[in-house]
Amino acid sequence: MAREAAQQFAKDSHSQLGAIKRATQGYFTILPLNQTPQAEEAREINKTVRIVTTVEYALGD
Repeated sequence: MAREAAQQFAKDSHSQLGAIKRATQGYFTILPLNQTPQAEEAREINKTVRIVTTVEYALGD
């Protein structure tokens, strides 16, 4: 998904998308899939994982 967004940005700016220059991982959470009141989180098998990353790509002419 990040690469697709970067490719669209490069296309819109009449540039070529290059290699990944840097990637970092930021915010990371694991939560129960269904956040039902009074449900025991540890017993929930299905989870929602949210990971926020920053990816920097090189652009060329």
